[in-house]
Amino acid sequence: MFLEFLSHLISLDFAWIADLIMNNLLWVFLLAVYVFIAYDGKKLLRNFLFIVGALWIVTDIFGVWKIGFAPFLFMIPFVIAIDFFIAGTAIEKHKTSLLWASFFVFSFLFTFFI
Repeated sequence: MFLEFLSHLISLDFAWIADLIMNNLLWVFLLAVYVFIAYDGKKLLRNFLFIVGALWIVTDIFGVWKIGFAPFLFMIPFVIAIDFFIAGTAIEKHKTSLLWASFFVFSFLFTFFI
């Protein structure tokens, strides 16, 4: 998805980008609310674009690896829950590495054992 978006952005196909945003308004607002709450409303646009870009890059990686999309859908609520529960603890400075490690462990387990 990221590469497709990048190709439309480079070719200045703003009609496709507007159509993408308008057809996914629910996800746009849900992710915007998550970013607003998780980052205390600071640098909302930058953090929102980073989160969306990261999600699209992960879906592209799954497409290259020919892994199903189900582990990714399972991980989104888990990542959000981890993000809220470890806020203000000593683990928070290692949050990114914890989330990536748990994401790949759960996607491996979900893909091969379920």
